[in-house]
Amino acid sequence: MTAPQIILHQFVPPPGMLNFSPFCLKLEAWLKLVGLPYQVVAVGDPAEGPKGKAPWIVDATGRSVADSTLVIDHLIRLHGHDPDARLTPRDRAVATAVTALVEERLYFALLWCRWIDPANWQVLKPAYFGDLPEAIRDAVADGSRAGVEATLKAQGLGRHSPEEIAWIGVRDVQALAALLADRPWLAGDHPGTADCTAWAMVVNLLTPMFDHPLRRAAEASPDLLAYHRRGLERWFPDLATAQAA
Repeated sequence: MTAPQIILHQFVPPPGMLNFSPFCLKLEAWLKLVGLPYQVVAVGDPAEGPKGKAPWIVDATGRSVADSTLVIDHLIRLHGHDPDARLTPRDRAVATAVTALVEERLYFALLWCRWIDPANWQVLKPAYFGDLPEAIRDAVADGSRAGVEATLKAQGLGRHSPEEIAWIGVRDVQALAALLADRPWLAGDHPGTADCTAWAMVVNLLTPMFDHPLRRAAEASPDLLAYHRRGLERWFPDLATAQAA
């Protein structure tokens, strides 16, 4: 019997690259980790989703579920595939803490580096908005940037100076690297859900088209570089082979 198909709505990266959204990449890595078949549908406007953001899924029953963490919880309950079933209570607590570090702190530092830093904005703007008609391109891009800036100020990080944001972000990158200093995956020899979260962030930190202190901190860590490579070989082996060629 053919396994039920999951429709994964996510941003689609340029050819030869991984997803620019840590949350989209996290969910796709998790689907690969547990072996659930899925089909990708490209998202043009995240407002089309049930919560106005990507990713989201439509499961085999036709139900739409949004938010990567809630999607994973839903699919575990629906299909029974839990890669974290072997974890001790302490390991689960560490996984929860790492997820918070990545999604509630590092993500916002990365967002600032890409969207607000003037040099990186000049790289991001054509990459994200270059396909829009010229007549509306600047207005849409600048409006989106203003929305990100407002989000960062509401979250708190955007109220700091660039130097302070860099210091906070680099410290968090170094903390993540320290957690991987003596093991291949966060909980030992096998990857779990927290690895999908952390690895997706490491990939985005190392995205070569953006230059910022967080990227340089990740590049300075042999542990994070090795982690990046392990995840690539496990979840996207064709891309790993192409990059190694």
